[in-house]
Amino acid sequence: MLGDGSQIVRRAVTPVGLEHVVEEIVAPRHHDMRDTIAGARAMGEAGCAAVIVLGGDGTNRAVALGWPSVPVIPISTGTNNAFPLTIEPTLAGSAAGLLASGRVAIAEVAAAAAVVHLEIEGEGSDLAVVDAVLLDGGLVGSMLLFEPDRMASAVVARVNPAALGMCGLAGVLHPRHAGPVSIVFGAGREQRLVSVPIAPGAFAEMTIASSSPLELGEVVEWRGPGVLAFDGERTRKLHDGQRARVWVEQDGPLVVDVARALALGAERGGFGGGLDPSSTR
Repeated sequence: MLGDGSQIVRRAVTPVGLEHVVEEIVAPRHHDMRDTIAGARAMGEAGCAAVIVLGGDGTNRAVALGWPSVPVIPISTGTNNAFPLTIEPTLAGSAAGLLASGRVAIAEVAAAAAVVHLEIEGEGSDLAVVDAVLLDGGLVGSMLLFEPDRMASAVVARVNPAALGMCGLAGVLHPRHAGPVSIVFGAGREQRLVSVPIAPGAFAEMTIASSSPLELGEVVEWRGPGVLAFDGERTRKLHDGQRARVWVEQDGPLVVDVARALALGAERGGFGGGLDPSSTR
């Protein structure tokens, strides 16, 4: 487990008698996303069979930065939750237990998620698990909602009309498409105005200049100045004239199909199920 100030995991395992088998990761603490990145990296090095993540898109991005191919059960508890699963936590824990016990193999129940990759001129690489957005100015690190008139471009890893944010916007623009999408905001030849739920309890009107499906590996090029936001968080600046290459590959975290894991576990006796000897005659 990755420790936290509220001791959520500790308080959860104590009533069921597991406190003596839970190991806390020891690493320098910064009380920001660096702790999550370091924790995920340590879990990968320890050979964990599955990682349960409580959070939204940004938290899962931090986990993927620490362990890009992490076998993950992401439970939806964040602000925007296009990446995590809405699932009952006890069932999620049961699936993780089946993986940890070896009764179910990760290859049987998980597939790599599509993620957004970026190569930023002179600065190296980065990634987002749902979307990358180029904003026309603004502050790095701001937790405020994006202002629609500041959005310049976006690349979205997947579409879902039933999701918030860029993933939902892509789903509204391309409801029959399942793969990645490139969006250009502002006035243009194909201009259209859409109103979408951009965050919990918040709708925004956006002017779309153009949008188009992308093939996996197809590169979109952005040029600064601007601010790059990954999975809803303004992360870094793109300086004047600086370029960023953006594309989507299906090589991200291995997202566990919890229902599939539970079904296989049941078939293999992972929950017991043998005849109670005391009931026989």
